[in-house]
Amino acid sequence: MESHLESDYAKHPEPASPAVNTASGKPAPCRLCPRRCGAVRGHGAARCHSGSLPHVAWAGLHRWEEPGISGPQSAAWQPPESQPPGLVQPASRPAPQPASRLSESPLTAPQPPARAEAPASGAVFFSGCSLGCVFCQNHAVSRSGGAGRPMDAPALAALFLSLQRRGAYNLNLVTATHWRPWALNALALARAEGLSLPLVWNTGGYESCEAVAELAPHVAVWLFDVKYHSPALAGLLAGAPNYWPTALAALRAAHAAAGPAVQRADGLLQKGVVLRVLVLPGHHRDAMAILRGVAEALPPEEVFLSLMRQYTPNGDARLPKELRRTLSSWEYRQVAGEADRLGFTRGWLQGRHSVGECFVPHFEVQSKP
Repeated sequence: MESHLESDYAKHPEPASPAVNTASGKPAPCRLCPRRCGAVRGHGAARCHSGSLPHVAWAGLHRWEEPGISGPQSAAWQPPESQPPGLVQPASRPAPQPASRLSESPLTAPQPPARAEAPASGAVFFSGCSLGCVFCQNHAVSRSGGAGRPMDAPALAALFLSLQRRGAYNLNLVTATHWRPWALNALALARAEGLSLPLVWNTGGYESCEAVAELAPHVAVWLFDVKYHSPALAGLLAGAPNYWPTALAALRAAHAAAGPAVQRADGLLQKGVVLRVLVLPGHHRDAMAILRGVAEALPPEEVFLSLMRQYTPNGDARLPKELRRTLSSWEYRQVAGEADRLGFTRGWLQGRHSVGECFVPHFEVQSKP
């Protein structure tokens, strides 16, 4: 991925890193994420590995999200092989109907190279993470809140506006939970300067209902990457045994705020919730439990489901044995079948060729640009 941080901000003065933990400038115990760890950001060890000033690890036109976010030229998804009812997607060559009513994006062949500055999602990847899953594909930046470039609110606002000038479809804030006040301050500054992009809140699902309420007036699309149903699994892999009830409550609040998902004629999402589920090897039943839990809480036809099979072991020595391999086709089919049975008719599936390091983001990790 080509980052635009260096080219756009080489002349921007390096922001000072104040010894504060809130956007208001007053030191206080941090309560931004459901861990409520109480760290004084910049003066102690926060669970998210973050200090007192946001760090941006990468920003640019991102073509690796779902077609409803990155657009029909998404580098990570081919056009669907069929046109199930309820889906409006770019046309493709005729092909057999997939077993599921969801749209299959098999990734069986490379996409043609996109032209420079082709429209895509305007993504901003923040460093650090309040969840910290041991298998994280973005571990190079999620485990270091100081990776990338430090940015205060005016610098973030300038970055957001730059992505709009480059033709972004939306503003996609990735893992910004632990930087929420700074992100919202920057958004307000950018809106005042003419930012009109819809906001995508791209989250690992570990959000409080208070956070959702604060974000709701600003967010058009909620991209919830829901990871665990089992408290034991969430405790083992993320140290968050309360993950499922916390994520489900936040997901319900987001759906209540956004309403049923609405897709434009060009396939992009106008508003609503995307439920992203990465099926983990050895734990396909947990993914099925997530789908059942969501289907009990929300009308499945009102959300978009992104069922992912691209899990790639990251080499972390803490990985349990079953996570040191890739997902089998049988495991993925079980979850896809459950999604179909539960009535998830809108969204995307991945094919078996979506696995590999080529689908893992590459970050130019550095403390200073």
